[in-house]
Amino acid sequence: MSKTRKFALFALAFTVVGSYHLFTFFHNNQTGCIPFRAHLTCRYQNVENFQNLQNLELFFACAWLAAAVLCWMTAAQARKERA
Repeated sequence: MSKTRKFALFALAFTVVGSYHLFTFFHNNQTGCIPFRAHLTCRYQNVENFQNLQNLELFFACAWLAAAVLCWMTAAQARKERA
């Protein structure tokens, strides 16, 4: 398997995981509850805890999407060098 194809597969995986994290962030924000381990943490129970969990979810989503962007850029650069 070529280097370009490997980076493209990694980029695709990171993109899927990052998109899923963004989807769950917006879904949890809309519903007002975050499933955490075995129970739901809802906005009306503890606003500060809910906001902290939302910030953590958004951080992970952005990290996964940043990794995806880096992999896509590396795959494009490897393809350009190969040509």
